[in-house]
Amino acid sequence: MSVPNAILYSDTNVNAAKSNGDTALHLASLHGFRTIVEALLLRSDLDPGALNKRNLSALDYAEQRGHTEIAVLLSNRIGQTEAHAAVK
Repeated sequence: MSVPNAILYSDTNVNAAKSNGDTALHLASLHGFRTIVEALLLRSDLDPGALNKRNLSALDYAEQRGHTEIAVLLSNRIGQTEAHAAVK
């Protein structure tokens, strides 16, 4: 099974964080792993706007590192999440 499929079909907590607050999405965004970010974004239980202990999001990491495609993916998903919350 590929890593993206393992992420997509796993029952693990995708929002679990390291001691510094970084989640899998933070780390994938930081290192430019677009395929992993895409797989994580398919999970309905993902919090795309989660902040670490330095108050940084995965989007912040992507922007800081110049991972433009990842930043666009994250911005789109965060916008959808906020729009969905506003409707509720």
